[in-house]
Amino acid sequence: MLSPKKGVCGSYLYHYLFGAHITGQINALVVGTNYPAINSSDVAGLLIYYPECEEQEKIAEILNNCDSILSVLQQKLEGLKQEKKALMQQLLTGKRRVKV
Repeated sequence: MLSPKKGVCGSYLYHYLFGAHITGQINALVVGTNYPAINSSDVAGLLIYYPECEEQEKIAEILNNCDSILSVLQQKLEGLKQEKKALMQQLLTGKRRVKV
């Protein structure tokens, strides 16, 4: 389990850990092909850059808002896919006709 040090916003750290900077470092350290693993000492050695706490919180808030928007859009997309599937089924069965 990872926990932030004093002066590091947990939400900022969460987003940072899934960013390209850290994932690139982790991918370079991962060993094994069937069950990829990384040593705890390697995790401790990861370079994490962080600005002042206030700026971290602002960055985290923006990223959290983006995550919320993406979630809503993904739900809408899933709904549209289901609607398309239903309409295609109606077209294929002849329940609905296309006017040309």
